[in-house]
Amino acid sequence: KSGDKSALGLILNNKGVTQKDLKQYEEALASLNESLKINRENGNKRQERFNLNNISVIYVEINRPGEAIEKLNQLLVLNEEMHDTVELINNFQNLGTAYTGMKDYLKAESSYIKALELSEKNGSAEMKQKVLSELSTIYRLQG
Repeated sequence: KSGDKSALGLILNNKGVTQKDLKQYEEALASLNESLKINRENGNKRQERFNLNNISVIYVEINRPGEAIEKLNQLLVLNEEMHDTVELINNFQNLGTAYTGMKDYLKAESSYIKALELSEKNGSAEMKQKVLSELSTIYRLQG
C-alpha cells in the first residue's frame, strides 16, 4: 500500500523463498520472477542477484538444470561486476550442480574447479571442503 517498490521486491523475494521451502515451486517462481522484475526496474543489483540465485536453486530442485544454468550465467555476470568472491564461489558451485544434473561432468568439473580456486584465494576452508566434496561426487559418478 505504501508504494515502496523496493520493499515490495524484498517481500516478494522472501515470499518466494518461503514457498520454495514449502515445495510450492510454481508459486515460488511466480513470486521470485515478480521480485526480479521490480528489482531490475529499480536497478537494485543486490536484490536481483538474490532473485536469480533463488530461481536457479528452484530449477535445480525441480530437475530443470538448463533453466538453472541460464539464470546462473546471468548471475555470474552480476557477481563478477560486483567483485563478490563469496557469491562467485556459490555461483560456480551451483553451476557445477546444474551441470551434474545434466550429466555434463566436464562442465561440472570446470565450474567446481573455479569455485575451488576462488575458495582457496578467499581462504574459506568451509567452502573449499564443500567444493572438494562435490568434485569427489562427480568423479565417483564417472567411475
